[in-house]
Amino acid sequence: MPNDNFEDLDDLQPDWLDADDNMGASVPDGIYQVRINKLSLTRTQQVGLPMVAWEMEVIGPQHEGRKMFDNQVIRGDTKDERLRSLGFVKSRLKMLGDVPANLKDLADENVRMQYLDKTVEVQQKTTVKADKEYTNIYFRKLLELNGSSETGRGF
Repeated sequence: MPNDNFEDLDDLQPDWLDADDNMGASVPDGIYQVRINKLSLTRTQQVGLPMVAWEMEVIGPQHEGRKMFDNQVIRGDTKDERLRSLGFVKSRLKMLGDVPANLKDLADENVRMQYLDKTVEVQQKTTVKADKEYTNIYFRKLLELNGSSETGRGF
């Protein structure tokens, strides 16, 4: 067991100086390669609208290890608005693999598993509208581990 004077931490000092002290902060706008860590079908807290929630981990070219989160809320008072909202969800899923026959199939862990650990190039873009800041993440393309890539449509 280490002694109480923490001398064993001296070996960690160079890494301590180099460690990123901003790991909890969001990444700046830009293009990143990410790995899909989590995908869930859930509901918004306040209104209860269905939502597809994504958790991604940045693997490059900078800010490695940081997390990115994106929620695709399925909403719309009109059919056109709902179709647009659902289209964004389906486009991402199609880029990553098969699209489930039913949206509620995303509640099944076995269905969601096919989308995890995929590597995707994404673009994060922040815009300001009416004094509110909105951050959007656009899936640009699926990245294959062997170096080839399948282009996406940017959803």
